[in-house]
Amino acid sequence: MTTLTPEAVEPAATALLDTMVPLTLAADRRINPGRWVLSPLYATVDDTVFEDRSHAIEWMNTHAGTVRGCVRIAHETGHYETAWTLCEGLWAWLHISKNWRLWRTTHEIGLEAAERCDITAQARMLSALGALHLWTDNLDEAERLHQRARSLWVSAVHALGQATSLENLGIIALKQGTPIAAREYFRQARTMFSDLGVERGVVLMERRIGESYRDSGDYDQAETNLRSALGWFLDSGDDYQVIRTRRSLALTLQGQQRDEAARELLEEARRLAETIGATTDAEEFSRLADQVRS
Repeated sequence: MTTLTPEAVEPAATALLDTMVPLTLAADRRINPGRWVLSPLYATVDDTVFEDRSHAIEWMNTHAGTVRGCVRIAHETGHYETAWTLCEGLWAWLHISKNWRLWRTTHEIGLEAAERCDITAQARMLSALGALHLWTDNLDEAERLHQRARSLWVSAVHALGQATSLENLGIIALKQGTPIAAREYFRQARTMFSDLGVERGVVLMERRIGESYRDSGDYDQAETNLRSALGWFLDSGDDYQVIRTRRSLALTLQGQQRDEAARELLEEARRLAETIGATTDAEEFSRLADQVRS
């Protein structure tokens, strides 16, 4: 039996990473081209290798396990920037797939790798882990991670990272039942996105502010904000934000006792979610529509 040495493994590991990194990042850009990214490795990505978003999602569905292995290989062979970059490259697909286990295992390694790089990489991984805990309603841990990320973004004078942290802290406040506090976070984030000229960020904060009005019982103002945001996302082809905004708007209409309109929105959201491969979202929208019917 041949004994493998680090010197023998390195060329094979490098060849695998050289193949998987550009494909993973290209898929990420195809799935969500509007999201800001940190890793400089995105600069040379050619997302035209995937015909469209569906093709990219299908590729990720098939190869996510391989990407997870590549994160570990990159970390164990000292390619630390590659390790956390691959985690960032999973971001769009993870939001659609809701694969919590893969999200956690990859990003815990990604954080260890980022700690061997700079504070912005650490902040990005902390923010990503915070998002995982936010999605799974582990709010105390989510808040701890996002506060750590925010502190690092401030130290790095990274305005986009700071704005994103403010958004996430606002979502936490919303889930904690304090919509007025959440609204203040969202307004601060909106100002920062506006100052940076990031229109998508501004519109996303309009959606979030609408959700804060919904949760404080001001359904008319909530509807105004949410319809404005929905129109922008529809025009820009940002399908994932379309389905999430339709969900928020449907809950607002339900609060106004406009149940039929709410059901129609949820059905529209479900159909689009199925089209883009967001199966978990589609199942949630079906449950919500059934609750409105009952």
